[in-house]
Amino acid sequence: MTVIETATAAPVDTRPYTSFIGTVARVVELSSSMIRITCTGPDFENFGPSRYDQRIKLILPVPGRGFADFPTGADWFEQWRLQPPEQQNPIRTYTVRAFRSESAELDIDLVRHGINGPASAWASQVAAGDPVAVLGPNRRYDGEHGGVEFVPPPAGTPMLLAGDETALPAIAAILEQVPADVRGKAIIEVPHADDRLELIKPAGVRVEWLIRGDAPVGRPMIDCFAGHAAELFGSQTGTAPALPVEDDDPELEPWDVAEQGNYAWIAGEAAMIRTLRRLLVNDLGVPRTSVAFMGYWRL
Repeated sequence: MTVIETATAAPVDTRPYTSFIGTVARVVELSSSMIRITCTGPDFENFGPSRYDQRIKLILPVPGRGFADFPTGADWFEQWRLQPPEQQNPIRTYTVRAFRSESAELDIDLVRHGINGPASAWASQVAAGDPVAVLGPNRRYDGEHGGVEFVPPPAGTPMLLAGDETALPAIAAILEQVPADVRGKAIIEVPHADDRLELIKPAGVRVEWLIRGDAPVGRPMIDCFAGHAAELFGSQTGTAPALPVEDDDPELEPWDVAEQGNYAWIAGEAAMIRTLRRLLVNDLGVPRTSVAFMGYWRL
């Protein structure tokens, strides 16, 4: 009797986050400061879901090695940490700008900061057809994936979004997905006038663009933020006094999420974010449990 041996089927990856290896479909210059990298490939058919400010990890290639040494098993992080520094693929956190399941295409918008860091250096020369790797939510996982900080505000409560150019992709994605009856403001500080992008948003949300020019990072935002926030929240923060925000450890990245719907979602340069949070909670009495704040980077 002939025995036919069949290969054992590979186990289905059901981890909340997993790696997606593909290629760059196209690179689009959005403005002086921003480019859009579109990733695609069979792996991305299982990417998602993507909601609001969904975080992902962009894995950057090692010169001459690409992604050959990047571990992809369940213990990938520990294996990656054990690698020699010259072998490690740099990893940076970004926000999903958009994902189209029908074409398995993932858009990532990146701010160009010259070529000083590995992500900026990669973004300055990446081209269609280049390999790309991402760690992101796995559609085959049935539970909560994590990586999403924004929660729509309670019904009837105005929403305030604020951030610099690094937060622009998340703000744009949030505005596209919030309920159509949400009202409020989105305040966005960008370096140049042509960084003002067309955004899809509810009719009740007003977008305020702040052009930084030669001013220090965060200065235009800090100068006007209290006025915008007071217009929204001056008489709507409740009767109980808010617990004050103490001075944060400057060595730690400011990062906290709201325990209920977001009255305010603020992200960007760390020192700016600390200042904005104090203005909201200490000066205006916005409940600290309703403020999500994320330090995306620091000077």
